[in-house]
Amino acid sequence: MSSLDSRIVTGLQNRFNKRDKNMWIFTEEELANVPSIKDGMSAQEVLQCRIRTANYITQMMIMLNKKATGVKRITQLCTCIAITHMHRFYTLHSFKHFDEIDVAASCLYLACKTEDCYRKISYVIQAWWKLKFPDEHIPDDKDSTFIQSKELIELIENLLLKSVNFDMQLLIPHYAVLRVCQSCKVDRNVISAAYFYVMDMIHLTDWAVRYSDDTLACLGCHLAISHAIGNGDERLKATMMEVDPCEYIIQNSNNTITRALINSLANKFLLFLENNKDKMTFRRHLKFRDKREGMHSRNSSMRNNLHQSLDKCSRSSALHNSSIKSSTNMLNQSLTSHTRNSISGSNYKME
Repeated sequence: MSSLDSRIVTGLQNRFNKRDKNMWIFTEEELANVPSIKDGMSAQEVLQCRIRTANYITQMMIMLNKKATGVKRITQLCTCIAITHMHRFYTLHSFKHFDEIDVAASCLYLACKTEDCYRKISYVIQAWWKLKFPDEHIPDDKDSTFIQSKELIELIENLLLKSVNFDMQLLIPHYAVLRVCQSCKVDRNVISAAYFYVMDMIHLTDWAVRYSDDTLACLGCHLAISHAIGNGDERLKATMMEVDPCEYIIQNSNNTITRALINSLANKFLLFLENNKDKMTFRRHLKFRDKREGMHSRNSSMRNNLHQSLDKCSRSSALHNSSIKSSTNMLNQSLTSHTRNSISGSNYKME
């Protein structure tokens, strides 16, 4: 396995030492050296894998909600939190070593726990199985294959938790959008548009680990207001905003957010949406099927796939656990060469 780039480890350490609330926001240079790229993938390939995994999470959410009787439905906010978990995970680990559907299931399973819409792991496995082995009958929960599937998802969940040092304080831009727009008396239709814009950003880009929640919230408000004005929306004019929500965020950002940055990101995002309309499957609630060669194998090859995934993940976790013993206080002490070569380099001691 490739080691985690020292620039990512150093960046995390510096942000932790400064008690930066945006500890999990990485620089462009850091994201250009994530493990997947070190393993030979291009930045565009990594982004496409992120988008594909986000779609897997959304599809599992839809499947689980169809079975939701007497329990709280999994919200879009919970789904975005699961996708943010995924973005963090694949910033510290490689797509070459961890299957997208496996990670998607683990991230959603964890998010459902923290967002008060818990789902039994047996239900998560059923949704995961339908995506990974669509032509195969779902095994009984007493079957050894089902038990191994459970072990695999729980193993990746544990690896995710260890990788981020059990830091579940995710700063999601949705909260900032609601807080700022309500304070500025923005029309609720514009608030809704801004809310969905930031949802698009989390699904379709890696900006959840590139820009702060306030930056994405500001961008979402900017796009929503610009769209409303461009379409001559009288509701916005009638709102008589006390303060432009974008200006409000910028003025309270300690110079970390500028109008030039927002305009630049807006142009990039609109161009991306125009060129990637086929990626908007989560919006239309359509089934997303990736025809990766060999993924949908049958019978014995299907079982071998599962065995290999579990074995690979077990080896990865073993390496990860061995590194924990020598680096439990990594962010409070000098980085050791052993830590730099660990598979996640993310055993942070949060106090």
